[in-house]
Amino acid sequence: MLRGVGRESGLALGELLRAHPDFASLAGDAVHDWLPAALRDPGSALSLLLRENGFAPAFSVRQMMYSGGPFPEPALPFSPYRDGDYPAVQELISRSFYDLRRAVGITPEYIAPSPECRELFARCAGDLFTLRQGGRIIGFCTAIEHEVDNVCVDEGHRGQGLGAALVMRAVNHILQKGEPSARLCVVDWNAGAYALYHKLGFTDLYTTYLFRKAE
Repeated sequence: MLRGVGRESGLALGELLRAHPDFASLAGDAVHDWLPAALRDPGSALSLLLRENGFAPAFSVRQMMYSGGPFPEPALPFSPYRDGDYPAVQELISRSFYDLRRAVGITPEYIAPSPECRELFARCAGDLFTLRQGGRIIGFCTAIEHEVDNVCVDEGHRGQGLGAALVMRAVNHILQKGEPSARLCVVDWNAGAYALYHKLGFTDLYTTYLFRKAE
């Protein structure tokens, strides 16, 4: 099981950091999974300290931002999200991110249905976009607040530009809400998605590294 340096293993990490004055400021009441700039350098004193104490690098995530103008609106039949769509959307998200989660060691690889996620989607339905074919959902993304997330396309419909269209629609929606920029994050393992976002004009803000506690 993937164990970030915050939630499951936060107590052990907190005790470790408190024992080292140089890093004591990181050991507050809530040590987050994503640690700050000290972890960007695998050779930093903090990274080395974590390794020496059984915290191994897991994977890295790029935080990216788009600050340009609106995209030409994709000529695709986007349809609104309805609460009854949740089972199909959840299944699509699970299938789409299965390979990534398995490759970087996030368990369970399959994303289970969540009442909390369903409630969030229902509450933010105006910020969610679906693509359908023959009544079946083949694409989905969210644009909640300023974050583009959950970009997924059914495997049988990839390579047709649908992922780019979903991202462009999400960005336009975010800008229309008055946000100055749109943001997203991408796991470095997913080189294809990173290349797409870069091509669309997203730029790197920073990279963060997730460590796991050795069993």
